[in-house]
Amino acid sequence: MFTSKNQTKTIVIFLVLLTLIKGVLFAVVVPTLEIPDENRYIENIKLLADHKLPYFEVESATGHPVLFEVIALPFFSIANSINEESGLLAVRFLGILLLCITVWLSYLSAIEIFPSDNFMHILVPLLITLNPQVTFITAAVNSDGLLILLFSAFIYFILRIIMGKISLLNLAAITLILAAGFLTKERFAVAIPILIITLIYKLIKASSQENSKVRILFNKFAIGAYGLAAVILISIFWSKIADYFSKAFIFVKYELTAPHVFLSQMFTQFWGDFAWLQNRLPDNIYLALAIFCLLAFIVLALVFLFAKKAYFDKSQQFVLTILLLCIIFTSIVIYVYQLRGASAQGRYFFIVITPITILFALGLKPLLHKFQKTGLSAVFLALSALNIYSLLWVIFPFHY
Repeated sequence: MFTSKNQTKTIVIFLVLLTLIKGVLFAVVVPTLEIPDENRYIENIKLLADHKLPYFEVESATGHPVLFEVIALPFFSIANSINEESGLLAVRFLGILLLCITVWLSYLSAIEIFPSDNFMHILVPLLITLNPQVTFITAAVNSDGLLILLFSAFIYFILRIIMGKISLLNLAAITLILAAGFLTKERFAVAIPILIITLIYKLIKASSQENSKVRILFNKFAIGAYGLAAVILISIFWSKIADYFSKAFIFVKYELTAPHVFLSQMFTQFWGDFAWLQNRLPDNIYLALAIFCLLAFIVLALVFLFAKKAYFDKSQQFVLTILLLCIIFTSIVIYVYQLRGASAQGRYFFIVITPITILFALGLKPLLHKFQKTGLSAVFLALSALNIYSLLWVIFPFHY
């Protein structure tokens, strides 16, 4: 056995603590208002402090709903009594806490898919913890940390339904997460087709198995009741969501963007492009990361094409399909956003950081598992070095 469950849990707790420490360092080192959109979120928080509700009553400075700003308001108000910079720093610390919860949720998601695979239980949260751009973006005054957390929670409960059973508790949790997601950013709408596909899959599976009629009827009732609740929920936000997407993707003049340019831009900004996307890592680091990711992608593709039945049962195969669809739907939204002439950013993929990381870890596993702890330690040390380099040799000299 690679490690015991208790040892694995201890390692993941260490990763959560490392996320916290690393996030604090990023939050303190990066000067105020030097992360995309921080000034706009601060403006919304100040509007809330003046008892005005952006997006619904007055125009939102970010163009998005303001659930994050509502949550951040107490943190900002208390620390702002010292000075505004302290208020901003307090909200950055909130983003770090949200990322810590996301790391833990990624661990729980790995357990749902691979109950006895301690290697994956460690590798998945490790890859999130040690992505420098994820820390840079979430240790900031913006709603990305909350959006990432909510979608990771959505994925976790979707996995509980796929790998287990439909329960009113899981459906209620997903409903609340959907409501919170729509009140954070409209891009959370990518969760809707994932949910529909999952519920249809579970209904078909329940009907095809030799379950009791009571169980089948309960599943149908649960899905029907949830569908009604979801329709009501979506209808509440639909006018805002439809207005946002129509402005963002329909009533615009499209411009051509070369796919390879788009992919290159998204890749570099996914791993490290700091300040206002003007502080890049050296090209040789991007090259090393690209080789690293390409190897994992090739291995994962080979497993899917030729050996998926040997590695995964049917439920796991469906889970991996769902995770892939999450990434595909998000990619389409981001690429269309880029086509309309706006500047898409690699951080827009962080909403699906848990699906990306799970699939990435699956591609790395055949390359690393033979070496057991040595392989995992090598990834940890390499990515730790990347974070140290990013903070001390890229971010710090740029600002100071």
